[in-house]
Amino acid sequence: MSSVLASVVVFFTVLHLTQVTATIRSCVQCDDAVSSGCPATLTSTPCPDSSYDQCTASRTTLYDANGAMVRTVVTRGCSRSSSVRNDECTYSTPADATLNGYFEYTCTRSCTTNGCNTFTPQGTAPGPLYCCIDRSGNNRYRCPIDQGFCYSTVVYRSSASQTGVTHNEVQGYELVSEERGCRATALTSQCSDTQLDGSNAVVTTCQETCQTHGCNDGWPHRPRCLQCGSIPSTVASGSDPCLYNPEEASACSRPYHQYCVYIDQGRSGRLTSNLADNRGGYSRSIVRGCSATDIGTQCRDIQNVDTTFQQCNKTCTADGCNHGMGGSSRPATSLVVLFVTSLLTYVTQSTFSY
Repeated sequence: MSSVLASVVVFFTVLHLTQVTATIRSCVQCDDAVSSGCPATLTSTPCPDSSYDQCTASRTTLYDANGAMVRTVVTRGCSRSSSVRNDECTYSTPADATLNGYFEYTCTRSCTTNGCNTFTPQGTAPGPLYCCIDRSGNNRYRCPIDQGFCYSTVVYRSSASQTGVTHNEVQGYELVSEERGCRATALTSQCSDTQLDGSNAVVTTCQETCQTHGCNDGWPHRPRCLQCGSIPSTVASGSDPCLYNPEEASACSRPYHQYCVYIDQGRSGRLTSNLADNRGGYSRSIVRGCSATDIGTQCRDIQNVDTTFQQCNKTCTADGCNHGMGGSSRPATSLVVLFVTSLLTYVTQSTFSY
């Protein structure tokens, strides 16, 4: 019996010794409404318990019905993370019924280290960051005060062998996961490939952070591209919006689209101008979009019976970089013979189809 009792005593002794003491936050705690001098108080004291993990300061100014300032009250104390404020200001009606027509303007700001709430909020600090939680861009999450970055990560599988595919297709593509949200530290913008043993299967992981509202709605470490194609009716009228005024760049449809491109085609010698030359029944046409492969930046000649056409390509990797048109030089010129109508159909329908 004594041995059992001894074991129980030892058990509770060990349990007591291994208990972790909760950290108590210390904050400046004062209230002008109770005692004057709060704006000058800088000494912090422990919060009531460990659930108070933030320090907060607020400044409330009372105005009369004419907008004249009546008084200002500064309050500092402890708060919980669910009530974090980043120097935000709100209007309210005083609880005192005798102050009919009066209004209050309150600015509140929180912080996360001991004794940090020595400031007086003025509503001038940057507001909270809002980050996307999915690719639509419509669902945004308000980040905590200590998380100043939006992030996006994506993992996808593909085949290492990509011969004989179009610019916008990758063999064996499968999206494994994607994640978006807020974080406290920046990530290196990059993509890395891991080839699986015993096969040509590749796993690609991409990541990126940014610091503007909703900036993480696209694919990480991939450019946003101008995406449009010439429409025959607008080409004929000489008002082709894709040639002259394309819509702003947007995220590509697949995470493997690492290039922005355009293909501009028309009569040879005409692509150095900004005109949609339609003389002689030969139309100029341009396609802008996303590409999984580098199609080069060069011009070449295309012979169709007795007429020579020119095709100029551009490949780039920055947001919206596939603007402009044609080419003033020919880094790589070749002469090929094929039917131009078929080529335009291929470029528009196959190369930039998803």
